Amino acid sequence: MVVLIAFLAAGAVAAALPVDDAKSLITAGRLDEARALLQHQPSNSETCFLLGLIAVAEHDYRTAISQFRKALVFDPRSARLRLELGRAFYLARDYANAERQFERALAGDLPPPVKANARQFLSQVRREKRWSFGFNLAVAPDTNVNAGSSASETIIFGLPFQLGNDAKMRSGVGVVGGASAEFSPAITRRWRWIMGIAAQRREYGGTQFDDTIASAWSGPQWMGEKIGVSAASTLLRRWYGGRMYQRAIGGRIETVLYPDSRTAIPLGLSGQQFDYPTYPAQSGPVWSLSAGVVRILGPTTSATLLVNGAVQKARTRNLSNRSLTASLSVTRDLRGGFTVTMAPTYAMADYEAPDALFGITRRDRSTEMRITILNRRAAIWHFTPTITYTHVRRTSTISLYNIRQDRLECSFTTSF
Repeated sequence: MVVLIAFLAAGAVAAALPVDDAKSLITAGRLDEARALLQHQPSNSETCFLLGLIAVAEHDYRTAISQFRKALVFDPRSARLRLELGRAFYLARDYANAERQFERALAGDLPPPVKANARQFLSQVRREKRWSFGFNLAVAPDTNVNAGSSASETIIFGLPFQLGNDAKMRSGVGVVGGASAEFSPAITRRWRWIMGIAAQRREYGGTQFDDTIASAWSGPQWMGEKIGVSAASTLLRRWYGGRMYQRAIGGRIETVLYPDSRTAIPLGLSGQQFDYPTYPAQSGPVWSLSAGVVRILGPTTSATLLVNGAVQKARTRNLSNRSLTASLSVTRDLRGGFTVTMAPTYAMADYEAPDALFGITRRDRSTEMRITILNRRAAIWHFTPTITYTHVRRTSTISLYNIRQDRLECSFTTSF
């Protein structure tokens, strides 16, 4: 037994020697020799980490990012790994992912001097971020592609009526695509000008239920040490079923407070004039106020709480309403490369007057649960496959507006 223990211990020491030798070679700048030594070692957190350091030293930042991400699969709680991954993203000018990794690194166990240096990096990332962009493409089976009623009948003027096929929920399989980009060139050290566009399309074969939304915004932003303030004009267009459904123009003011390196507090106020060409009675201004908290709970976990209140003043009182939406999103990185996000949402909307057709004042209550799962090991050209399941249920005092919906989206993301 003693011989067996001694043999295993000797094997462990022998396995550690090449890694220690590789560290010495990296320190001496002999990168090719260190890489050759590490490539014959088992893939683990330490090996991937050292290969990432070699790639950074050779200015091959994309390879470094890939190696550090592989290392995090084995050890997602490592603040040191996230710090080096954030630095690689920063050097690759991917500031959105760099910001995410520095925030998580600062929530971990780092020596005080290293934390101070990481805070400076994080502040610099937020000041230097000029471009941000996103892209998604998904196949989406959906039990209610037309947002139709889950009720089989409704009451009109006190009498029951069976709903037609056009009003009932319909299932289908669609393709969902979207993209966004924002550019914020610097005017001075503190001031920037923000310009952005975003578009999303849901297509279900034919045009009856196709839904396209496009938006744009532009305006100044001021960045302080622990605060960012922006004001922007906004433009929105929406087409449904191949026809113009909604257009809006307005503006918004947003503030983000950073009380510490692990917390962000977004606040927003917006006002828009909406126009509905096919249903003019619904046209009118919409005012909204939002507040939230984004908190990094640890190197592997983050949580976001958002609350939004809105007032819509339509041309008729029965279409005017007040609404409130509250959502919580929690994301956690697990061992084995899995990342899971759970996001419950509750929403309510109260209308001002009885509906002219139903004789009842409409009040809606909605619940939504969204669960997203991805595996960080399955990266394809910097994208990783993502599966999102969404369940929606809305109840209303007018049964026509009761909704049930289950949707599954299989997409790709670069933010992980």
